Amino acid sequence: MHTTSHLDPSGDNKSRVPIVTLSMLAMLIAVWCVFSANLSGVSLQNFPLLLSGLLLAFISVFDLRVGLAVLLLAIGLSPEFELYGIPNFRYEDLIFPIILIIWLSQVVLHRTEFRPTDLKAPILVIIFISLISALSNNIYADLDLRAASLRFGKAVMYYFMMVVVLNGMRSRRDIKAFVALMIISSAFVGLYGLVQFAAEGGAGGGYRLPGPPGETANILGGYFVFHMCLALGLLTQVKGVGRVFLIAYLALMAYPFIMTLSRTSYVALAVGLLAIWIRSRNHTMAWALILLAAGCLLAPDYVLDRMLTIADVLMGRDVSSWDSRVAGWTNWFLPQALQSPLLGKGPGSEDLGAIDSEYVLQLNDLGIIGLIAFLVLMFRCIRSAYRLQNINDDDTVLSGFSLGYLGGCVALMVHSLAATTFTTIRTTEPFFFATGLIYAYYHMAGLSHRHRHSDSIEVHTRPTDPVAERFGQIQAPPGKRFGAPGI
Repeated sequence: MHTTSHLDPSGDNKSRVPIVTLSMLAMLIAVWCVFSANLSGVSLQNFPLLLSGLLLAFISVFDLRVGLAVLLLAIGLSPEFELYGIPNFRYEDLIFPIILIIWLSQVVLHRTEFRPTDLKAPILVIIFISLISALSNNIYADLDLRAASLRFGKAVMYYFMMVVVLNGMRSRRDIKAFVALMIISSAFVGLYGLVQFAAEGGAGGGYRLPGPPGETANILGGYFVFHMCLALGLLTQVKGVGRVFLIAYLALMAYPFIMTLSRTSYVALAVGLLAIWIRSRNHTMAWALILLAAGCLLAPDYVLDRMLTIADVLMGRDVSSWDSRVAGWTNWFLPQALQSPLLGKGPGSEDLGAIDSEYVLQLNDLGIIGLIAFLVLMFRCIRSAYRLQNINDDDTVLSGFSLGYLGGCVALMVHSLAATTFTTIRTTEPFFFATGLIYAYYHMAGLSHRHRHSDSIEVHTRPTDPVAERFGQIQAPPGKRFGAPGI
């Protein structure tokens, strides 16, 4: 094993060049983004958060996990604003490109091979169909290529986020740390909701928690649903202090969740709870019902009235908002989508607020092929989480996380019936971040078909790689090939 004192001077200098170059590049991008945001009219009160987030992303040159942690906090806490005329911009949109550049540079530098995942095929199909649909509709149907590019670019960002998280986890400890960070960051969102309700909710009856600026109550409810399902899965497995923390977390989240007045979210959480209970048959699920019941009792009367309308929808009675939504799907969007059934009308052809259903949106944008690819992707996510429940693993945190992810996937599928859950930023980014963690656990648990079990993954280097010598890694035998091909 080598130490820095035994390094060849020329080799050490060569190993420093990529780090210095990447550091300067990341810093230049960060400064450019900060000043661009300032010149574009972003409020100066956002400047400290913007600067600190970009500087922390710069630190990820030295440890990618730091950048991913900043990214996860930005996903939970960032408001939406407009930049250069681009709507729905968030802090992670500035941070993630830096992280992606750093990660890709490390992949090239170390010649690291991607960890395998069965999501490769449906993701590639969705990307291919998006490109073909956008180009064809731009030529023959006057699709706005700018709107299509923004929608397509955001989708690609989601997929890259999942891949970076999957390949950025070095051990089970890393996955558990990020699971805890997901819960903590969402707790801040719940706390923000409580403060917002305390400041604005007393103005009169019928108050609906809108969430952070630029978001809707329905989507905020989906965000709460997914994270509460993760916590409920953990609650069935974790004991001791961790269980106390999770109960406190659910108590914190219950009231702002109820105050979203989102019937879709109420039903989605109920289905997620049912899925978790069926898979675990754990009596601790009673805590969730007690906390939700307490939240309902503390909520104003108009919240209970809103919940009772769910029965009206299920019984087929007239509910104005639901009826108008269904009428929009059946009378306008579905007939329009069926005019180009295979490839759809192209990504970005309709605003997200115009189509309150992920399935109708997928059919409208990408046609039947895109909708099938989306359903296959979700099926494989649920199947992977289900398989993780069938292994004998003493790791209660990761076992509970996979169970919560399973319930969260099922809940979001229900939520997607009346919301663009897997396209809207607030719900899609946490989902794909958690998906990256699930597949990292899937890989380390030895369930990847093309890779054997390993609790942690070493950085793969060539026998003469100076970076390996610098950090004291054992040199690989000549001709030895590591890793599994494919993503």
